[in-house]
Amino acid sequence: MKKKIPLTEDERQIIRQFCELLKMIKTFFYDDIKGFLSPNNKKAKEIIRLLPPWGGFYELPEEQFFQMFGQMQVQIGLAITPIDLDAPPLQVISEAKRRLKDGLDEESRARIREIEEEKRPQTLPFFFAMLGQLKCLSMFGMSMHHLLELAKDSDEALFRAVLVDSAVIETSVTAQRIKLAEAMRESNFLEELALSLSKSKAHRHKRLDDMRAIMAFVENNIGLDTLTDDDLVIVFQRDLGLIGEKNGDSLDAIKWQIRKWKRSQEGKF
Repeated sequence: MKKKIPLTEDERQIIRQFCELLKMIKTFFYDDIKGFLSPNNKKAKEIIRLLPPWGGFYELPEEQFFQMFGQMQVQIGLAITPIDLDAPPLQVISEAKRRLKDGLDEESRARIREIEEEKRPQTLPFFFAMLGQLKCLSMFGMSMHHLLELAKDSDEALFRAVLVDSAVIETSVTAQRIKLAEAMRESNFLEELALSLSKSKAHRHKRLDDMRAIMAFVENNIGLDTLTDDDLVIVFQRDLGLIGEKNGDSLDAIKWQIRKWKRSQEGKF
């Protein structure tokens, strides 16, 4: 068992800042970008028909995906230089927040709407893929790449990936599994896959969505097992308000969510 070490004030600040960044990212992609790409936007429909598929982006390791996304932002003028992901976490978060805040004005939204036609096939699919990454992080506390890696040995992980974004149907992981199912006449798998494709996205508690994302961040940067019981309550209830009093005993509720999340990281859904 890992030694429990109280969080420093800097570490608490990093977690709080990441939570604020997460809210800004959701606003940017779900309100600004997704608003433009809504089904009722006739111009968007014309553009989307010409786009190449984006499911392949989900097979990229996280670092490679975000590097490419940063390069794309530079290409269309939404950023001058890529963010240095090797910088200290607080510096990376602060820079990302600054750019998102600056990017929410009408001029930047107009840039997205008026991306040059020849650049659209290289840029807009990234936005769809980023939306999928955000949904996967919220629903399961992991990246699409991680979920697809689990899907190589787990049909349940594959069904969950399809539930996040049906575009994963074009990935090599999905294609290989469908090929096997067709050859071996696995009708149960094909029926379950069809069901996943047709399922509506289940309603989820937004606070638990954020909690899964925060757990992934803390695990990767600090380690959930090193947090003391007091810090668990301070971070997830008092500071971030992700677990409320109505959840019963706060500490038990938090620990239950952490255990559930950790099992999912191993493909135990």
